[in-house]
Amino acid sequence: MPRVAPFAGLHYSLERFGETAVPARAHLSDDEEAPPSRLADVSDLACPPYDVISDAKRRELLARHQRNAIRLEYSADADPHAAAAAALLSWTADGTLERRTEPAAYSYRHSTPSAPDEVSV
Repeated sequence: MPRVAPFAGLHYSLERFGETAVPARAHLSDDEEAPPSRLADVSDLACPPYDVISDAKRRELLARHQRNAIRLEYSADADPHAAAAAALLSWTADGTLERRTEPAAYSYRHSTPSAPDEVSV
């Protein structure tokens, strides 16, 4: 019988991303050295499952935002697993991703209603 247990998951910092007072897709900082910019449209950070992403779509997602999840799921680096591990460590260290304080069970649904390479979260 499968055992389902809650865990303290990682998520994008809502203080840095997803501010409702900011117009959709408006970045607050153009400074690459600044902490991650806030944005209202979290689809700039989401990506489809790696096994349905074309090379062209991967390039588009990499260019969309420095903190797009494509860097964790389907890096274009020569050693993608090492690059994903480095990104994960960096993002947790700089506050891009934060761990929930309490364990929880997560329900997840990811759909692509219009086309296989469009993101819907």
